[in-house]
Amino acid sequence: MKLSILLTFYNQKEYVDSVLNSILSQKINYKYEILVGDDGSTDGTKEKVLEYVSKYPDIINLYVMKRDMNKKYEAGIRASKNRLNLLKHVRGEYFTFFDGDDYICDDKRFQKEIDILENPENIDCIACAHNMFLEYYRNGRAIKREYVIDASVKEQKFDIKSYWEKYYFSAATIVCRSSVISKLPYRKIKLFFNDNIMTFSMLQYGKLYYLPEAMFVYRQTGDGIWTGQSMDISMLRNSFGYDIANKINPKLRIITLVRFFNDLSYLYNNRHNLYSEKTKPYYKFAVKYELKESCKWILYDRSNILKKLYLNVEYAIRYLFVNTYKILKGI
Repeated sequence: MKLSILLTFYNQKEYVDSVLNSILSQKINYKYEILVGDDGSTDGTKEKVLEYVSKYPDIINLYVMKRDMNKKYEAGIRASKNRLNLLKHVRGEYFTFFDGDDYICDDKRFQKEIDILENPENIDCIACAHNMFLEYYRNGRAIKREYVIDASVKEQKFDIKSYWEKYYFSAATIVCRSSVISKLPYRKIKLFFNDNIMTFSMLQYGKLYYLPEAMFVYRQTGDGIWTGQSMDISMLRNSFGYDIANKINPKLRIITLVRFFNDLSYLYNNRHNLYSEKTKPYYKFAVKYELKESCKWILYDRSNILKKLYLNVEYAIRYLFVNTYKILKGI
């Protein structure tokens, strides 16, 4: 088996046809499998996927996560568990992830990426990525499509430092060597194996080969795990990523600060309004898993005057440092 395609769904019945057909229409010379993880959908997603399983029993396997309908779950945690569960079933030499509401727009995507990784000159690369489109929707209809990565970024290899300092390649565009699966820091990522952290985790073990062709479409419908939430919740989640990235690779702490500083600045600028009924569950999560950056801003108004003074001084120093760093690096 050459390639394992890991596809996750939760109540996305209307997208099943487009994403699976975009995979099944790939022109690829290698044997592949599609591992579908359904997070306990109730809208008929599972039944729709089973129609494809019956047509392609040698290619598609479905794994369904149990869900208590009387219990409220944190969407990002459930999505992480779904992805990590699929990794247990990978049989291919390579694997790739994407969500059920996205689709491939180049029928040679996987062939191109695998050919790159099979080239002996690229043995130093753990993964291959490519450009993609963001497709914006209004009232259920696509209204605009744009490139994610500027055309000035040419085909090249990135090490973890050069990538993390400046770029963002969605995990959905990446084909990765399966040798990385046994090396991933599961204790650190088990509840937060989402896009930025997925890519960052993989690139601890080799370089990334980048292709400037856009071969994938990431739908921006406004109802996803990230885009469907309030800005406060989204920025808190991003701050989780900051803490977890530092746990994964503390040597890149400075670059991680620069990368996440806009998110951290949002928390600082909204520090008087962060503690609410909606953010309480995220605070509890942050405390439990020692995500200190989120905790200190959620509790800012409950801190004593000395703590507040310290946090304000700390932010001012960070602000000056990050902006000086960006000027010197031309970021």
